[in-house]
Amino acid sequence: MYRMQRYKNIGIMYSYHNDNRDFLIYFIFYAAFLHTYMAILPSKGKFYRIIYKADVNISFIMAKKKNQKKRDVLSKKRAVETLRFQTHWGLKQLGHAEGSMLHQRVNTEIDLIAELELAQDLLTLKLFIDDVKKNLATTPTPEKGDLVKSPTAIALGIASVGNIEAMETPLIWKDMVDQKLLSIYYPGENRNDIVDWAKVNGYNTSTYLGRPILKLSKLFVMIERTRE
Repeated sequence: MYRMQRYKNIGIMYSYHNDNRDFLIYFIFYAAFLHTYMAILPSKGKFYRIIYKADVNISFIMAKKKNQKKRDVLSKKRAVETLRFQTHWGLKQLGHAEGSMLHQRVNTEIDLIAELELAQDLLTLKLFIDDVKKNLATTPTPEKGDLVKSPTAIALGIASVGNIEAMETPLIWKDMVDQKLLSIYYPGENRNDIVDWAKVNGYNTSTYLGRPILKLSKLFVMIERTRE
């Protein structure tokens, strides 16, 4: 038999009968498993007084998780803001004045991209394509790949078409998330060099059905070869 009494800011004090040694041993191993410490203090008679105090402060853990959640929310918000800024800036570089119908269209698309939490993936893909252009002087093949249906991707330089205003069928981003796979195309003579460069420059690459892919947080981008 045992008695239990709670002490403020100390923990829980248990008193055990000397004969109930199995329970005492179980308690010690259980506390060790929880990464805690304890002090076993002998007292008069047939009782041990065990003072147990947890190393881990539960309220501290909860506060830490809450702070991490806030950081994650802030990081996603910043990614969306950066994506929106770079997209509108890209449209201006293509000759489309701020406030035009195309700017309104990409705003709507970015809202959907943000809802699907794809903003950081698009920024990473833009970084990859910009790095390839800078280091290998190669850009994606125009009019090819899934992203040619996205005005946001075109404004970012991820894809290119002859006339962005003539686009009729928009890219269904929800379908891209469901299938987790989209494609970009590079000239056939450069594709393997691009993949080799990506592997040694910090990009997460793999293969799917024997073809190279760039792995993002929510999407896989298949790096296809343009065939003449």
